[in-house]
Amino acid sequence: MIDKVSRYALETGTDVRLVESLYRQIIAGFIQLEHQVVKKRD
Repeated sequence: MIDKVSRYALETGTDVRLVESLYRQIIAGFIQLEHQVVKKRD
């Protein structure tokens, strides 16, 4: 998935490192949310 994001960034002339770090932050946010939801179920 990071490859798709990087390719998009290159094609649109966006800073690849910036896009990749944003993407990783989004993924990390989703993972944290999932863990919180799982904890609430217990």
